[in-house]
Order: sequence, then C-alpha cells, then structure tokens
Amino acid sequence: MKAKNGLYIVQLISAIYPLAFFILTNKISNCLGSSIVTPPSSKTATEGFPVELSCVVTGVPLGVNVSWMQNNQEITNQNTISEAFKDRFEIDIKHQQDRGAATYTLSIKKVIRDDNSFSYSCQINDHKTIKSKPVKIEVRQVPGKEYPRCIQPVDTIKEGDTVELECQSEYVKPLPDLEWLYNGKRISWDKSNNSDSISIKHSFTVTKDQVYNNTFCCVLKTVVIGSERTCMIGPLRILYKPEVEIIGEDVVEVNKEHVFICNSPTYPSPMQYVWEFEPPLMPYQYRTESQAMVLRVSRLTGRNDGTTITCRVQNTAGWGSKNKQIKVIGDPNTLTPTIPSNRPIPEKPKSGKSSSDNTYSDMTTAMILSIAGCSLLVLSLLAATLLCYFYMCVRKRYLHGSGYKIAQPDVYSEPRDNLPAPVHTMERVPPWMQRTVGIQVRADLPLEMGEIYTEIPKSIEQKKEEYIKPASRSV
Repeated sequence: MKAKNGLYIVQLISAIYPLAFFILTNKISNCLGSSIVTPPSSKTATEGFPVELSCVVTGVPLGVNVSWMQNNQEITNQNTISEAFKDRFEIDIKHQQDRGAATYTLSIKKVIRDDNSFSYSCQINDHKTIKSKPVKIEVRQVPGKEYPRCIQPVDTIKEGDTVELECQSEYVKPLPDLEWLYNGKRISWDKSNNSDSISIKHSFTVTKDQVYNNTFCCVLKTVVIGSERTCMIGPLRILYKPEVEIIGEDVVEVNKEHVFICNSPTYPSPMQYVWEFEPPLMPYQYRTESQAMVLRVSRLTGRNDGTTITCRVQNTAGWGSKNKQIKVIGDPNTLTPTIPSNRPIPEKPKSGKSSSDNTYSDMTTAMILSIAGCSLLVLSLLAATLLCYFYMCVRKRYLHGSGYKIAQPDVYSEPRDNLPAPVHTMERVPPWMQRTVGIQVRADLPLEMGEIYTEIPKSIEQKKEEYIKPASRSV
C-alpha cells in the first residue's frame, strides 16, 4: 500500500515538473525581455536651432522595431524616417554590445514654434507595445528679422506739432525688452501689448529751442539671442515758421530815399513777403524790389513820423513777422541844435558884423550841386559855340565858280588864288565870280601832259563849247 502511494507521488511530480518548468521559463523570459531603460526627457530649445531627444532600450529581440512618435504619428521605424518628416528629422542608433542596450537619438534640425504644441515618445513594437511617457519641447521664440520696427512720423513736421515715435516688436515668449535712446541716452516711453505685438511710444512737442539733429534709436533685447537689434529714426526734418529781421536805420530823413531789407534765413525758404504800414503810406511813398524782399521809402514828411513798418514772411510752415518804428527828421544840416540847460547860451552876433562869413557854412549840399551843375552847363555851351565857329568859318572855305562849290584842298603847296583864267571867260560871268585855283605840283612827279575837258552847263547861257587848253606844269 505504501509502495503504491509512493508511486502516485512520483507520477504526480513527474506531471507537475514540466508545467512548473514552463511557467518558470516564461517568467524568466518576461523578466529578461524588451524594455525602455532610459525614457526621453522634456527639452528647452530656441527657435531656429537644433535639439535632440534620446531613448535607451534593452532586450529587444531581432526583428522587433523601435519607433519615435509625434503625438500618434510615427516619425521613424528603426533607422527609417517617414516621408513626411525627412526634411526636419534625423535618427541615430548606437548599440552597446556589452550591455545589450541601444540608444535611439532623434534630432530636430531646426526647431519651429509649432514644436511647442507637439508631444514626442519612444516605443518598442514587440508583441506587446512598450511606449515611453510623452515629453514636450519648450520653444523659446525669436522675434522676426524685421523687428524691431521703427514707425516714421509724417514727413512734414511743423513747429508746434506733437510727434509720436513708435517702436514695435512681435509678441513672442519670452517677451523681449524695448527701449528708446536719443543721442545715446535713454528717454521716456509708454508701453502697450496686444496678442500680436508689443510697442513703445515716445511723444514730444516740437519747439524752436529744441534741436532734432540726432537720431532716435530703438533697442530690442531678449534672452534668446545674444546680440541686440536696433532701428533708427531721424534726424527729423522740422519745418519752422520764418524768423524775420528788418535791416535798415529807423531814423529817416524827409524827402530822401531809404532802404529796408526783410531778412528771413529760415527753412524752408520764404515763399512770400508782405509789407504793411501803420498808419498807411501813400502809394508813391514806397516801392518794393527783389520779390518784395527790399522796400524803398521816399517822399516822407513829418506826418509820417512814428510810422510802424511791418514785414510778414510766409513759408510752408506758416507766417512770421517783425515790426520797426521809424522816426522822420528834417535835413540834419538845417536842424536847430538843442542846447542843454546847464550850458551857457551863446551871445548873438553884433548888428554891425556882416553875416556873409557864414554864407558857405549855411549852404546845403543841394545848393552846391546846383551851382556846380549850372557852371558846367555854361562851360559846355561856350565850348560848343567855339567848336561850331571853328568848323564852319575857319577849318574850310568854299570857292564858287560856274555855279559849283569847289572845296579848297587840305594839303597843297603855295596856293595861289585869283589867277587869270587860261581860257576865255564867259561874257556874262562877272569878274568877281571868275576865280580859279592854282596848285604847285612837284617837278619829280611822273605827271604827263594831257588834256582835261569839262562841259560848261548850258544853264549859264553859253553860246558855244569851250575847251580848256592843257595846263603847263608850274615849277
């Protein structure tokens, strides 16, 4: 009986042992199977720069693939990258033979802002999928290359206008810092943010005492990029109203011309000059020149004393004006000097003394010029009379014969007048009209004998033609 029981026990153990061995082997296999030793971790990356995610696995049998996933979409399968991710991702696999492990490294070539919204995980595609915990990439955003953006004010800025300078940046995380500088020094500004951008504004009123020849600079600073970015405005083009100056003496003599110049060296250049008078002057008492920039006044009288002259100048920025009050005085040479009360009054000249000693001292410049002009006129008339007499009566004489005027030659030797005529004298010609001229000719001249003929007009009632016989040479 005991032997039989012992046999049952041996048979039972023989039946249980294979089952126990199978269970033990299965448990051991499960303990030594595929696993993710080091899961990936979250990273912080800068937009536009690369980043890497690593996953270490072990016990992966042959034929079992390891994949990287973006949300639920497969990026890689072993060392193969999906077609949709080839441009942005790379995979690198390194095996550790001594430890039976492998490192799968996923590289993002250039991080974009959308990577901030994705989750990434590593998984083993065995008969049972083993997947790591999803991780995130915190993307530090960089403002676009066009920022900071300085917004220029209007081109035409006039004196008295309020100018607002604005500097903008893209709204990113982390937020950048903006500041305004003028001539290298910080100035005040107001800051405002919205969902798309951030901006700072600097406002001021244009005045004459402030010069805007330097530039306004906006500086953008952020922890993401190491260097600063800047944009500039200026120098500003300010249009000022004309600054007017009247050049000319304010003391004016009666009946004399005086010149006033309206000077306005401002920017932009003057467009119009206008002269005004209070009380008004008569039209014949003034005239303008050089596009009304020059004023000439004349024929003023004592009634014009205290007149206010105003020059108004206009340019594209507005009007500017300047006043000058003039004092009208008489001729300084005829004014009676004012004697101070503390000085003794000079004695009057005695009645017996002639006042002719002061004749020349009392003469005015106009009187002296009048006398000199009259003297020159008399001398000119006298000279003209002598010149006419010399020309008409002395310089040339005219001989009359046979109804002709014969001028006496300018150059001759030993002229002989009233010589007896070598030809027959006309019967009806009186003796006093019978005049001839003889000219002594030099003997060495090559003059040949010849006959000279002349006609005696029939108007003198000549009955027959006479020929003048050849004249002999006189030595």
